Amino acid sequence: FLLDTNGILKTEATFDYESNASTYSIRVQAKDDQNGTLESAFTVILTNVNEYPTGLNSTSTLTMIENATLQTVVGEFSATDPEGGVLTYYLVSGTGDGSNSLFLLDTNGILKTEATFDYESNASTYSIRVQVKDDQNATLESAFTITLSDVNESPTDLNSTSMLTMVENASLQTVVGEFNATDPEGGTLAFYLVSGTGDGNNSLFLLDTNGTLKTEATFDYETNASSYSIRVQAKDDQNATVEGSFTITLSDDVIDNIEASYTVSGGQGSAPFYTFTDANGNTPDFTTLQFVKGKNYEFVAASVSGSHPFMIGESYGDTSSSHVSGGPLNSLNNGAKISLSIPSDYSGDFFYFCTAHGSMVQQFQLSN
Repeated sequence: FLLDTNGILKTEATFDYESNASTYSIRVQAKDDQNGTLESAFTVILTNVNEYPTGLNSTSTLTMIENATLQTVVGEFSATDPEGGVLTYYLVSGTGDGSNSLFLLDTNGILKTEATFDYESNASTYSIRVQVKDDQNATLESAFTITLSDVNESPTDLNSTSMLTMVENASLQTVVGEFNATDPEGGTLAFYLVSGTGDGNNSLFLLDTNGTLKTEATFDYETNASSYSIRVQAKDDQNATVEGSFTITLSDDVIDNIEASYTVSGGQGSAPFYTFTDANGNTPDFTTLQFVKGKNYEFVAASVSGSHPFMIGESYGDTSSSHVSGGPLNSLNNGAKISLSIPSDYSGDFFYFCTAHGSMVQQFQLSN
């Protein structure tokens, strides 16, 4: 302490109520101009003043991973109350509060998410403003940054780009189809045939890592199965995967099983309307000749009249029967073919006709 000669007592040190003594003893002397003196001891009392909290900070780096569930813990805040009291924590308005609404701060200082975050589509950093308050309402505030970290996500949407079909008798490594998938991180994916549900026919196929599926065997529609199952995996550069089972359908090559082939030429208004010739050079009579169900027949253009296009259908004018491929035949497509595949259980009719003239139509005869 310092005592001015006029009797004013002042401090000569700083005092802290929480760490120093609460009372101090001094001895004071009063002296007159003849050096007469009087002395006595006095006690100085140190009183407590509520101090603001200090040292507001997070106990660790504030980071969170993408796709975490709501109220995932992000971090924890701490501060010091000089009086040793209980502190409470709040998100408050002010500089750096831009992302307060996306988070929840418990009064004990634990920070949690109040939203889900996606690294690929959301911001990578978020700002909040935190206040710590003591039991006398003294406060301290500061802004903090939260960092969103990327988590490698598994590929999605594994599928074939088109229906997986193959025609019988195709050569080895004929392309059957192509697979694709989506990598959320935008990386490169690789594709594999893998073991698991639906892998029964993996050995019959080859899958390039770029997703192109090819045959590793030859198939015959008449003697082999009509569908095949494989299991495909898509893998990203972090080895995250997605898998699925797929069915490949084997289709019949009509040309492989042609019962009879006929050339078609000409075109006139009276029956039989066109000139037909079979493989032996004979002229068939389709009013009596019977087509056998379960068989395939072929008609080849050979100078068909330009004004009388030739077509086959399930009724006059039908150009989209699932049992007929090719056509119409006309003067511009010599050598073009129409294939007629009659299912063994077919119960309807087939006709040949001129697409330009409704009077030029003839029904085929069918038998079992």
